[in-house]
Amino acid sequence: MTLAEAFHREMEEFDAAALVAEVSGRIREILIHRLKRRGIIVGLSGGIDSSVTAALAVEAVGNRRVVAILMPERHSSPDTLEMSQLVAHHFKIPTEHEDITAILEAVRFYPRYSQAVQQVIPGYRDSWTSKIVRTNIIENKSLALFSLVARSPDGTVVEERLPLHAYLQIVAATNFKQRIRKMMEYYYADRFNFAVAGTPNRLEYDQGFFVKQGDGAADLKPIAHLYKTQVYKLAEYLGIPDTIRNRPPTTDTYSMPQSQDEFYFSLPYRQMDLCLFAKNKGFAVEETMELLGLTAEQTQRVFDDIDTKRSTTRYGGDTGDWSFVTGEEWMKDTMDLKFADVKDQTREYIRDAFLLGTGYMDVPDNGSLLELGIIDSTGVLELMQFLCDKFGIQIEDEEILPENLDSLENIGRFVVSKKSDLSC
Repeated sequence: MTLAEAFHREMEEFDAAALVAEVSGRIREILIHRLKRRGIIVGLSGGIDSSVTAALAVEAVGNRRVVAILMPERHSSPDTLEMSQLVAHHFKIPTEHEDITAILEAVRFYPRYSQAVQQVIPGYRDSWTSKIVRTNIIENKSLALFSLVARSPDGTVVEERLPLHAYLQIVAATNFKQRIRKMMEYYYADRFNFAVAGTPNRLEYDQGFFVKQGDGAADLKPIAHLYKTQVYKLAEYLGIPDTIRNRPPTTDTYSMPQSQDEFYFSLPYRQMDLCLFAKNKGFAVEETMELLGLTAEQTQRVFDDIDTKRSTTRYGGDTGDWSFVTGEEWMKDTMDLKFADVKDQTREYIRDAFLLGTGYMDVPDNGSLLELGIIDSTGVLELMQFLCDKFGIQIEDEEILPENLDSLENIGRFVVSKKSDLSC
């Protein structure tokens, strides 16, 4: 069977009625025998995943045993609450409306976020809107990096690449939203003796597109085994309103509209589903590229990105804190810099910052740091910051390439050749 035939059969020709019966039966079994809870809480965003999860919960236990929590905030899309209410009304699900703006104000989210943005765009004010976007690995051979896009009230759009510390502060601040929403869901779960249903689909769950102890936390995850393409097919069967099914997938995390593929994934969801399906089923890059309309090199980049995300974002359930060593701690004279010195000092930094200083694994000279799962896109920023601070070089955007930064050998050659540049 070809990839096209296999993908079509599993994504389009599955028995929706049988799948709904299977999932709803499993939900009842988990509630009764494992969780001992009396119903289900769903955080309803008006998106396709939470809508299908809510519909499956109704199929499993009836609408009287499902409560939808609506949790907009100041940065939410204007139609978020409207779409959430539409789904709840359609399935006759009781709702609890919790605007989380006041809680976010209490933890100083909005000033923390603005302060981080102003490190990159000094003129940014609360009246502006903004979002983070990721470099497209399909169109660009460089390593994945993040930029900040902001729009002023008069419509002027500014885009600047994010340095490490501003990026981390923005992500840390915005993660308040998912964690506060999950806190509210568990408040109602405890109040009603219900269980919390998570809403990630298979693509998100496999690729780590969730916030730890935020939307990644739940008592059960009814659609985590379903590709997003299957979720859309199931939505049609379940009678999800057309307005929801035709709404483009969005993170609804930032004040500017932001699609999932411009922030996290390499491609739109259906193409990402195809790539993930092909990898899971053992189909070759050559067959996959034909269906995607991409080159072999571009398709391989997507496959590699899937592996990297799997190895660096897997939900391990640990509560340890990961940290990096600042450049200041590593500064010393490098006037007589040698190729071997760069490799050795970078190796020690990687061991200390990414491997916690342990002998957990060796860092080979020619091994890909991404493929080995040692660094991810945030790690690239940390590594670049170290190289600038440690060796007094400046790394231009067009130089952020695997051939310069993805192995100790490459880093050694790159740094030695850049040593004459101005300090970062």
